[in-house]
Amino acid sequence: MAISRQKKVSILEAFKQQIDGAQSLVASEYKGVTVAQADELRKMCREKGVQYRVLKNNLARLAIKGTAFEPLSAQLTGPIGIASSKEDPAAAARVVVEFAKKVQVFKPRAAVTIDGSLVVGEANVVALSKMPGKNELRAQFLSVLQGPSRNMVTVLSAAQRGFLTVLQRKAEQSAA
Repeated sequence: MAISRQKKVSILEAFKQQIDGAQSLVASEYKGVTVAQADELRKMCREKGVQYRVLKNNLARLAIKGTAFEPLSAQLTGPIGIASSKEDPAAAARVVVEFAKKVQVFKPRAAVTIDGSLVVGEANVVALSKMPGKNELRAQFLSVLQGPSRNMVTVLSAAQRGFLTVLQRKAEQSAA
């Protein structure tokens, strides 16, 4: 089915807007996915703040040309859908991997992060999906920052606690 030039330009612009400011792109093979399953995938994407689009590989190559996502061009063969996330670099990978567990014919193929790192293969995309999100990383960082001060308070209060314990034992001995 031929697409008019004007329609191609509008699809290209829409996809460029999708990847503008994206933290990562994840390419996946969707061959064999039913319409109902595709709707479920799009719903999962909306819930997680991820956008998913199926488009012609040549249009996708044109859209990512000159961006940090250009290394993905070599992976754009066959029926490919592209997921992107603007908030969390691993969110798109998480959604694609979660959906692939439900639908066996759906396969994650490759991903590119904002720094242009290409991740090829289903196993590597699964590993990317296990990366903690921004909020989890912030919580871990704050925990690391709080550790020394918490330990300092514990050490400083130990002397007073020890002294009070000695006084309490002495009082118990005097009473007996």
